[in-house]
Amino acid sequence: MTVYIEDGVEDGDETVDPYVIPTWGVETVQDVLTRYFRCPAGQVCTDAEGNLNALWTPEFDGINPPAWHEHYLSDIAWWNVYLTQADAGDTPLKDLPARAGSGILFRFNRDSDRDGYNDRAEFRYYCSLPADDPDRPRCADAHLRPEIHPQPEVAAGYVAERVGNVVTVKLAVQNTGTFDAYGIDAVMYSPDGTTTIGNNTVGGNGRVRPGNHVAVGSLIQPPDKSNWGASTARPYAGGQFSGAADRTFTFTAETPGVVGQGSTAVRWSDGAGGGAVIPLGGSYHAPLPVDVAQGLQVGFDTGTIAAGARFTVQALTPRDTFTYTVNSDPHTPPVIVVSYSDPQGSHRFVTPVALPSLDASIPAGQMLEGLKLDIVTLAAFNATGANTTNLVVNSPHPVTIQAGHLYLNFVSDGKRVLEKSYGLDIPAGPTVFPATWSAAEFSADYHPAGDNLLIAFWTDSEGNIIDSAARPLNSFAEDPDPAFAMAAADATWDFG
Repeated sequence: MTVYIEDGVEDGDETVDPYVIPTWGVETVQDVLTRYFRCPAGQVCTDAEGNLNALWTPEFDGINPPAWHEHYLSDIAWWNVYLTQADAGDTPLKDLPARAGSGILFRFNRDSDRDGYNDRAEFRYYCSLPADDPDRPRCADAHLRPEIHPQPEVAAGYVAERVGNVVTVKLAVQNTGTFDAYGIDAVMYSPDGTTTIGNNTVGGNGRVRPGNHVAVGSLIQPPDKSNWGASTARPYAGGQFSGAADRTFTFTAETPGVVGQGSTAVRWSDGAGGGAVIPLGGSYHAPLPVDVAQGLQVGFDTGTIAAGARFTVQALTPRDTFTYTVNSDPHTPPVIVVSYSDPQGSHRFVTPVALPSLDASIPAGQMLEGLKLDIVTLAAFNATGANTTNLVVNSPHPVTIQAGHLYLNFVSDGKRVLEKSYGLDIPAGPTVFPATWSAAEFSADYHPAGDNLLIAFWTDSEGNIIDSAARPLNSFAEDPDPAFAMAAADATWDFG
């Protein structure tokens, strides 16, 4: 069998080293691995159940004998393992029969500084910067310093269009940071009864790469090649359309020829006065994408482009939009909460920024950070008496949420055993709401020894979820309270 090793970035590269290792009769994949990648004398390379949890691999420099390095599993080190055996499933390597001709790839990962960004991501970013970039020296130690890492910087804005009493809201997101933001979604809530939310969610699994500005829910259709004629170079379309109106882009052969050779070129037009020539000759490397306009990209496979050939691409503005109805004027505009994730977790903010168009620049400094619902406990879970749990809500938007709700759902082994609901106005800033409950209120589905959780929801008056939090009952304890960290003498100020 062939074992492929990609041993991380500590050696300064991500080279994949292949090892062809014979199988000896009836043995497991782990037998093959430990026969060649031997565990040193005195070392333990398996856990209590016999599963491999450390692997020693050689590092070659082409001159000296190989040096062997340990790759272990821990809270900061993990492996990605890929097998060609289709029937491997979840079978542990110690039980998986070794099969001649099969392959297995190990990719070793670490997060040495525990900042959420693995060493590989930090190495790739800082070491790929130009030599004269002031951050280039961080290539050497960024993976060892938790305060240094690439990160996204996300901002969002919206465009609202009213027809009668119905308002449609489209969302744009930009990332001015140095790392991908993913899991992009947004929810809308109504602070009071002057509006009623129709569709309260957009997005859900989007990704915004560094330097990109996208209109959430926009759509770029595949090329229409009905007039591409005898051309053999197949075009494709991609990117994120950020235009304010639907556009049909037409691409016409400017200089017929072979893609990647000579002066082959196409000309594009958007039907609204925009257009330019795209060189596809010797300077173009198929099938790389080329920026066109407003986030649209096209690329071409190798082949020919015939004289007179053309194709079109439709770029559509967002179909995934918020909607709400105005019940009375003047009304309070609904609030948009944007969520995104990075290696350090999930982040949320409120955007108050109305844009003139979806492709307009978004001022990052206006995002309202800190929206959150926390479950704070005062003592361990009391199974026989009353419990008081504080729900701490922080609302960064200046408008009070009237007739909002806090819901407590108690779940035992996947079944809800109690729901409690509380109505209250939630002003800007932090609000602490004490909720009292007891296990005596739980239904018969409650199992004291089961997997028991408290799940809390924060909603507006219409039930639109603004945030949620969860906590196992067995984690309840006396949580620390914030303390005023100032000497008594410093608390008296003399302004003269």
